[in-house]
Amino acid sequence: MSAEGMNAAGARLLSLRQVSAGAPLKRNIRLKNFARIEGNMVFPEGFRPSRVVAPLQQKGSRKPAVQKVFEWPARAG
Repeated sequence: MSAEGMNAAGARLLSLRQVSAGAPLKRNIRLKNFARIEGNMVFPEGFRPSRVVAPLQQKGSRKPAVQKVFEWPARAG
């Protein structure tokens, strides 16, 4: 997973490892029962997130990863 956004230098892509707060998320997640995955992200000063990208790859598959993009809601004010 990664977070896309902007800072004073321009567009940036931050990995989950760079923004994880607390216990790290396991990279191998079983989606058999579609469990909810929750956690917190801490962004560097001045970083404004615009979306989160979550690629999913089936273990052992040669098919390309499926990617889900979640737009980051803009805050008013």
